[in-house]
Amino acid sequence: MVPKGKYLLKKNKIKSKKVTKKPSEYDLEEQIRQKPNRKILGVYRFHLRTYSLGSSKRKPKKNDKKFRKFLREKVGEPPVILDSSLVSKGAKNMEQLLFNKGYFNAKVTYDIDTAKWRRKAKVTYNIVSGDFFKISKKPVLANEFLVDSIIDAHKDKSFLQKGEQVDFDLIGKERSRISLLLQNHGFYYFGREFIEFDLDTGNQQIKVETVILSPDDWREHKRVKIDSIIVLFPQLDAYQFRDQEVTETSGIIYKLKGYPLNTDVLERAILFKKGDWYTKAKNEKTYVKLSQINLFKSVDIIYKPSPLDSNKYLNAYIYLVPLKKQEYTIEPQGLLSYDIQTLAQTNQNRSFGIGNALTYTNRNIFGHAEQFNLSSLTSFQAQIGQGGNTILEQSINARLKFPGSRILHKLDNNPKVLNYSTEINISYVYQRNPDYQRNILPGNFSYLINKRNNNNWLLTPVEINFNRSTIDPNFFNNLSSEQQEFINILFARNLLLSSSLTYFTEKILPKNPNKKIFLRSTLLELGGNSLYALSSLIGAKQDTLGTYRALGVPFSQYVRTNVDLRLTHDIDLKNVLVYRLNVGLALPYGNREFLPVDKRYFVGGANSLRGWNPRAMGPGQYPDNTNSTSLDRTAELLILGNLEYRFSLIAKRVEMALFFDGGNVWNIVEGDDPVEKFSFGNFLPSTALNTGIGLRIDFQFFMIRLDWGIRMHNPALPAGERWIIRDWNKPNFVTNQTLLNFGLDYPF
Repeated sequence: MVPKGKYLLKKNKIKSKKVTKKPSEYDLEEQIRQKPNRKILGVYRFHLRTYSLGSSKRKPKKNDKKFRKFLREKVGEPPVILDSSLVSKGAKNMEQLLFNKGYFNAKVTYDIDTAKWRRKAKVTYNIVSGDFFKISKKPVLANEFLVDSIIDAHKDKSFLQKGEQVDFDLIGKERSRISLLLQNHGFYYFGREFIEFDLDTGNQQIKVETVILSPDDWREHKRVKIDSIIVLFPQLDAYQFRDQEVTETSGIIYKLKGYPLNTDVLERAILFKKGDWYTKAKNEKTYVKLSQINLFKSVDIIYKPSPLDSNKYLNAYIYLVPLKKQEYTIEPQGLLSYDIQTLAQTNQNRSFGIGNALTYTNRNIFGHAEQFNLSSLTSFQAQIGQGGNTILEQSINARLKFPGSRILHKLDNNPKVLNYSTEINISYVYQRNPDYQRNILPGNFSYLINKRNNNNWLLTPVEINFNRSTIDPNFFNNLSSEQQEFINILFARNLLLSSSLTYFTEKILPKNPNKKIFLRSTLLELGGNSLYALSSLIGAKQDTLGTYRALGVPFSQYVRTNVDLRLTHDIDLKNVLVYRLNVGLALPYGNREFLPVDKRYFVGGANSLRGWNPRAMGPGQYPDNTNSTSLDRTAELLILGNLEYRFSLIAKRVEMALFFDGGNVWNIVEGDDPVEKFSFGNFLPSTALNTGIGLRIDFQFFMIRLDWGIRMHNPALPAGERWIIRDWNKPNFVTNQTLLNFGLDYPF
């Protein structure tokens, strides 16, 4: 496999006599041009071994067979043969990187250690960085008073500060900062090419002079205003017979070509006005707001010199091409369990199974850029293994989304807010599983606020949820009297009226681009307070349990919060580590001293503890003699952690995963049995643990997932019998202590 006289690159190592502040070890490693064959779990070079299986030296003619070619080209990875020229290039790249970070005297050498009898090589890069240079002075030289005064007024935001380590990347950022600063003060024609930096080194310090160049012929830089704003639509066949008059409102000229859109929508999105100085920030924010209206296929903003005075004015032309008014989509997919706990239709609670979604979309339905969606989702879930079951869910959802808000219109002046919209959702959900049937009518009114740096907020002032359940008699009759009483209370008809505030973001870590963080948190959800206050105010009657009712239905009061945090670490293109922590707390109070079923937490299933069925674990060390799903195995506190290592078998086609799940649910207020209650003393003994292996097949537009969960620690068993992984060699271990989960897409 390795040619004679050549060496397989086994390892790269970086040695530094002095730890540098900048660059990071990650940045240094990125300069290496040759890297060893990747390992699974950092131990075994599976793909290199597979490539070797597909290559035969003794019988080279067999290498043309399809199976061997498949092993080499689809699964395997050719050996990385040491190339001294690439090693030298990597060392030079490191020197250049260190120079750019202020280590002007840095030297990088390398040693190649070969073990001839094994024909492998280890490369060690030796870094002698020396001391870095600091910035001593940073004057700005400009020939124009206005330009100089604007830069001086914002000098505190400079990337170049006296005493800081020299960094040429920051010098580049400073050039962009000054250019953007002036463009935001009317200098439309100003660019980075008018900024130069003069560097003077000496005594481990560097004097940085920022020079603002003048245009040709020593003329001053032009500062221009907006003269006219013209909004242009194309001529669409569907509207060619409508009135095509040109209108002007608030200094904006609209040429809609008959398109039935109220111009107030566009006026709110266009943030620059006639007579304003040109501002690049307002231009970009206008582009974002117009794009996020979700009404246009393309948005273009073009500036041209004004015939009025080409040296002082610009005309802004905004070209908008609408999307199709109506659209139908049919999409097979993995189960998307509507998260009744938040009514936010995200993938955080997707379970296992298959389904079909039918969606009808109507854009600009009332002429104010609204978007109406009517969707139907039919899904079927299944688990295979001990206690496996099937679940059917049918849901219909109507959503009306429109841009902006009359209440939140002041956000238009907030530079950190990119866009905001209003949504109204009304749904009907039917759920059927072996133990019960549920009919749920949820609805909500929400504001979605998108801020810079992908910081997003979901404010739901009003959320209403009415549900009605039917318990299977065979299941109910097998419960104890205490459990029956609990189920009767839990699944009684219930009305929920709540408000919530949710934050969510997804970002790449700036210091390590291979790491991405996802965070979704319902910071606060309050339920039932307005109904309780109104009932008390009007002197409503209470039932025998001291409970107020609204429309003849009891309602609950509660406070709830939860955090779903995920960190994705791309080790390389084909190896990924994913960490997840999901913590939630919900406490009842006031009108009913227990949580409704929609607000309770449970564990188990294809996206949680993959060794157990949904609702088959907890609360705490609650014993499970039936090893089946129970409705009362829900609680007020959730703590769940997942670790998953994903690695590619066949590039872009087949992937495997090794995973580890741990967690449980506990009660805080409800329940008298101490085995259900959370305490720091019983946290570890009452935590369920499982491991497992997964297979994923990617069909580009959807992914099939099989996860085989293997139980390790079962807190529902008596002490001394909980580490069931020790019984892995017993005949019934696979059937009793493992579970096969089927699903689409990643579990988290």
